[in-house]
This record gives sequence, structure tokens and C-alpha cells, in this order.
Amino acid sequence: MATCKGGGKNKGRVKSKKKIFKNFTTSLLEREGCTFADAATAGRARKAAEKADYPTLKRTAAATLEKLKKAQLAKRREARVRKSAEQAAEEERQLLARERVLRADLKKELGEEQRRRIEAEQRAQAAIAREQASEHQRQQQRAADGEAVAIVLTQLGNLRLEKKMLQDQQREMVEIFCPQAASVMAVQQQQHNRNPLLSAKDQLIRTRMEVEQARRELEAASAWGKVAETRNANLKKKNGRVRRRSGRVRRRTGGVRHL
Repeated sequence: MATCKGGGKNKGRVKSKKKIFKNFTTSLLEREGCTFADAATAGRARKAAEKADYPTLKRTAAATLEKLKKAQLAKRREARVRKSAEQAAEEERQLLARERVLRADLKKELGEEQRRRIEAEQRAQAAIAREQASEHQRQQQRAADGEAVAIVLTQLGNLRLEKKMLQDQQREMVEIFCPQAASVMAVQQQQHNRNPLLSAKDQLIRTRMEVEQARRELEAASAWGKVAETRNANLKKKNGRVRRRSGRVRRRTGGVRHL
């Protein structure tokens, strides 16, 4: 005899198809609203029918069970399909939401990158402009320095020429009016030619003396400023004491000064 597993409180137990059919018929009668007496009468009639045609009832019960199983399987399949469709729809919604978030993040990052690129280009253009301006200033400064150097060289050449002319005139005058001093001047000129740093040394000494004199004057002015500042502070303190003393005297005497 074929067996199958039941459900409910008898879950896991082996039942015969006859018992399953009996329970199924009783449950059908109860669901149809019959009383227990009607169910008993139906049971007795069913037993008689079973004795008369048990194989037919067995095939009918088996067919009914198979039909119910197929219906239940179809419902489960539909439930699985519906659940799969819902899961697929939910996954698709989640994917769309994630895609929107990613698109928003990507758009934001692209905006930030574009902003940084624009700022970098602006900084580069500003740096290029500053470099061009500084290069123009350097060119102007070099041109001005060149002009100044040319002017200085021209003046230096003129001064050298004037100096040479004056020396020639002096030598001619000495040779004319004092021939004995010509030999002495020649010796001095030879010494100066052997040591050309004498004139530069004299100029350096003169410059140092001028710098030292300016420093002493600056120190004296600074010391005089400190003395004047100290004297002004002392005068302010003295005037404050005098005003406070005068106020106290006026308060004591009622505003009348004693001579």
C-alpha cells in the first residue's frame, strides 16, 4: 500500500490513502455545513460504497489529491514567480537609486574637478601675467641700468679727459715756471702708475669717514630724541601732580585761593 506523510499534529507519521480520503471526506462534509449525524450517515454510506466500489473511490481520491497537489504546486510556483518578480523589481529600484546617487556624486566630483581646473588655469594665467610684468620691469630696469652705465661711462671718460688735460696743463705750467719740480712730479706720477689703487683707497677712506660721521649724527639725534621724550614724560607727570594738588586745594577751600 502506498504511503505518504501527513501534516499538522500527525506530521511525520505514515498514513494510508484510505485514512487520508476518510479525513478529507469528513472535512469536506464539515466545510459544507453538515452535522455530525449527517457526517456519520455519510460515513456509513461511504463505507458501504467503499465495500461496493473501493477501487473507484481510491482512484477518485487519488485523482482529487493529485489535483490538489497540482493546484498547491501551481500556487507555490505562482508565489515563487511573484516573489521573484517583486525581488527583481526591488533590486531594480535599489539599483536605480544607487545609480542616481552615483550619478549625483559623479556630477559633484566633475563640478569640483572643473572648478579646480578653472582655478588652476586662473592661477597659471595670473602667474604668467606676473612673470611677464616682472620681465618687462626687468627689461626696463636693464635698459635704465644700461643707460645709466652709459651715462656714467661717458661722464667718466669726460672726467678722465678733463683730468688728463688738466694734468697736461699743470705739467706745462710747471715746466715753464718751475723746471726743477718737473722731475719730482714725474717721480710721483711713476709711483701713482705703479700703484693705481691709491686714488681708490683715498675715495674709500673718504666714504668711510662720511658714513661714520652720518652714523654719529644719527646716534646724537636719537639720543636727543630720547632725552626730549623723557623730558616730555616728566613734564606730563609734573603737570598731572600739580593739577591733582590744585583740585584738592580747591575742594578744601571751596574754590578760594589763598595768597
